[in-house]
Amino acid sequence: MASFTHIDDLNRGNTFYRYDPVGRLLEAGNYYKKDIFAFDPASNLLDPQAPPGPNRHSPQRMSDNVLRSYCGTQYRYDERGNLLQRTTDGKQGHFTWDLHNRLRRYEDDRLTVSFAYDALGRRLYKKSHAKYRDRRQAGPLWNENQRRALDEQLGCGFTWYVWEGDTLAFECRDQERHGRSTHYVFEPGTFVPVAQAVSNRVVELIPQPVYVFPYDIDKDPVWQHKPTPKPFDALAWYQCDHLGTPMELTGEDGEIAWRGTYKAWGLAEETRSDKAKWADIRNPLRFQGQYWDVETRLHYNRYRYYDPQVGRFVGKDPIGYAGGLNLYIYADSPINWLDPLGLAKSSTSGHSAHAKTGQLFHNDMNQYPYPPGYMRERRIGGVGRADAINVDECSIIERKCTCSKRTIKRGEAQLLRYCNEMRNITGESHEGILDILDPTTGVRTIRTVINKP
Repeated sequence: MASFTHIDDLNRGNTFYRYDPVGRLLEAGNYYKKDIFAFDPASNLLDPQAPPGPNRHSPQRMSDNVLRSYCGTQYRYDERGNLLQRTTDGKQGHFTWDLHNRLRRYEDDRLTVSFAYDALGRRLYKKSHAKYRDRRQAGPLWNENQRRALDEQLGCGFTWYVWEGDTLAFECRDQERHGRSTHYVFEPGTFVPVAQAVSNRVVELIPQPVYVFPYDIDKDPVWQHKPTPKPFDALAWYQCDHLGTPMELTGEDGEIAWRGTYKAWGLAEETRSDKAKWADIRNPLRFQGQYWDVETRLHYNRYRYYDPQVGRFVGKDPIGYAGGLNLYIYADSPINWLDPLGLAKSSTSGHSAHAKTGQLFHNDMNQYPYPPGYMRERRIGGVGRADAINVDECSIIERKCTCSKRTIKRGEAQLLRYCNEMRNITGESHEGILDILDPTTGVRTIRTVINKP
């Protein structure tokens, strides 16, 4: 795949890139300064401050691809490979994970934050509060005001999220003094943001119905609720780069409300205009599919958390080696690749016409329906999630929108695993059908890869 060698930007200046023979990013910078990177044979980003080995020509290596030190920060992991402790300048941050390897709690000397997730693994909320020690000589009112001021200074509070598939539909931030709701609009079938709309209030939720006998529809809050449209307090439009990463937010007056200046691996330096601060316009979105958490200094990346300081994930890939041989790396080059779900990298064409065709092929059941009797997105034991399965007909369908022989071979291997697992579970042999759509020609090919005896 071709790689970007330079980007000319009238507002930000020119940026130049250099790669090694296998496409890994070695340099990123401009005429005034540049960042230099080095990798070990497994494509782990190496610590530039690490002492050289006994042989200066032999590259550094990471044991088990686990990062333990980078630029003065030390890292410690649990037995499942999740980041457990991060130490910078003697200050420690502690991470707690659940049995599904999802981050549930973070704590350092400044604050504590907890997280919750829905049944699909999407984050439901985060709740944080600053650490404040009451002063006995001061009264309770003074201490409470100081605690609230510290919470506001550190960005603490309660934020809950509502999703549309794997993209964030809106978030609500409920603080003691005020609330805020931010709705997001994305390009269809992608993670590229288009606009955000801000309301200086929280979205009202419908009370949980109580279904007891006898049921009375007139008392059901779901049926009694009459939604009324309410105007937004602010509207801003995204300007994104070739990756789909937000570079600016433009307000309704056409002026730049928010601007992000990024390092190569996604660490952003933000600036906001006075109008944006007054309207409370913010932008937590980073690389496609990533959401910046100010509390942990990590990016929530749907199935994992990404650390922009070191350009890698802080936990192992949940799909194992199907996402690559190194379970921690983000990509060889963040200028040419992206990973919206935190599972496997894709090229920068992830928001191009081919990728949109692939999204439609998997999700648009009006244009690309499955045959009758097939259930979509069903987990097959412990080997993965099939695109569709017909339990009565003992048939499994795997879809691929590709013209790559390698990807087609991978689909055939997936079908074999699914069919073998279903035979182990049910005792019945299953057929495997590969449904291929060529995004360049639009030609669709359906063939049976595994036949029932």
